[in-house]
Amino acid sequence: MVDLASASSVPIVGLPDAPLLAVRALAPDSFRVALATGEGSGAVELWQIDATGAATLIGSYPPVPAGYTVQSFFPLRHHAPEATGALLQLGQGPMVLQDVIVRREIGGSSVVVYDEADGPLVQIHISGLVTGP
Repeated sequence: MVDLASASSVPIVGLPDAPLLAVRALAPDSFRVALATGEGSGAVELWQIDATGAATLIGSYPPVPAGYTVQSFFPLRHHAPEATGALLQLGQGPMVLQDVIVRREIGGSSVVVYDEADGPLVQIHISGLVTGP
């Protein structure tokens, strides 16, 4: 953890060694990371790191809906955390070239919020996800 104003840094402590999927800053001095903690199982956890470098588990996301998968490549492009802690992920549905966006909420559900099978005007080929404030 680096404080840009003072140019000081502290190590992050307590964070599991797992692939990083997404990062979101939190005011005034912390950030959250989504980690792929279940190799091959699709398990994803949300962690918060404070200004002292201490990592705290916020919770685990529910599995993606049956028949759908989420993309593991381009992690910081295909996964985007919302301010609420929910995680949006690009994925695929059961049909060929069926791009979807899955929204996973800790303590809640995992739902498909966008599905190219529904015939939308805008399609998400070769796209990334970004969330706002």
